[in-house]
Amino acid sequence: MKVLLATAGVISIGMCVSGLALSFYSGMLSPKSKSDFIEMPLGNPCGIVVNEKGRIFIGSCFYSRIQVYEETGEFDKGWFVNAGGGDFRIRLSNDDLIEIAPLRRKCIWGYSAEGVLLRTECSNSTSFWQFKAANEQRADDNNGNSYLIRNRIVFPYIVRACKDGSQDVIVMSPITGILWGPFQIYLFGTTGLLIFIIPYIFRSRRART
Repeated sequence: MKVLLATAGVISIGMCVSGLALSFYSGMLSPKSKSDFIEMPLGNPCGIVVNEKGRIFIGSCFYSRIQVYEETGEFDKGWFVNAGGGDFRIRLSNDDLIEIAPLRRKCIWGYSAEGVLLRTECSNSTSFWQFKAANEQRADDNNGNSYLIRNRIVFPYIVRACKDGSQDVIVMSPITGILWGPFQIYLFGTTGLLIFIIPYIFRSRRART
């Protein structure tokens, strides 16, 4: 029994490490250089805004990426931001720029709707810390509809709540998202944990009998 428990422990650790490695690999070597028009998984969405034209901008902290969707939920494009490998905040400025605040860099960057960097402000100002404290998980459009991030950790998606009370899923990660992180962390981590726990369950049941 001790050999079985030791084997399960080794396999469990191996599965967890494999999940982390694969997720890191997919995050670092995702197709950044190929095209801005490849839809990637939402990957730990950390904010959402909707501009005056109804376009939806979602910040993916896992990929340090902004993804843009049309009002219908159809993917348009995306671009990467240099967030230093950490979380960032996203908001809509008064002049309709998409502002990004990487928490590790103490900067606020303003992008056009097409992903062109137009403004940079790096300081330890009050505006940055107020921006950092915000964590926008919902956004409202000019028609009174609300867009909310759901199930942020595993298979996140975006729900549009209309002013008449109806709701519909407007954005979901592509099915190919299971090939990229952070899905591997959950899959391998959970499998490894089960492999580690199951022998103990059998052992405790045998002890009772």
